[in-house]
Amino acid sequence: METTVDDLLPVPFRHFILSIINRNYRNAHWEPFFSLCSPCQVKYDFIAHTDTLAEDLRLFFNNIGVEGKDGILPRQHPTRARTGFGNTYRQVPTEDIRHIGEIYKPDFDMFGYSFEEDLAIIEREKSDTLKQNSSVQ
Repeated sequence: METTVDDLLPVPFRHFILSIINRNYRNAHWEPFFSLCSPCQVKYDFIAHTDTLAEDLRLFFNNIGVEGKDGILPRQHPTRARTGFGNTYRQVPTEDIRHIGEIYKPDFDMFGYSFEEDLAIIEREKSDTLKQNSSVQ
């Protein structure tokens, strides 16, 4: 009998992180992107990020000489993806987060993101959460 997604129990986030660090997963979704597609073999002219897609598409259209398409682009909303890191990662030791950063460093570099900036956000939010919790008690 084949196991389906519906048969699986929820995994605590901390255990999920450890499974990535220890390479216990068997799922291409969690493989570093650079190891799956050989992106360095393709000379890309443009890479758009989903968190800045509207801005990136405006730049892309401008670069290729397309004008008057601003009306088809979604309005840019501040991303919420980078907020709440501390809450999500509060149960994950910094050492484990650094291991994750090492695994995905080529992906961060390749797509113009900074693991160190994200780690600083995580640490600041974890610290703020600890301060808030200690002042409530």
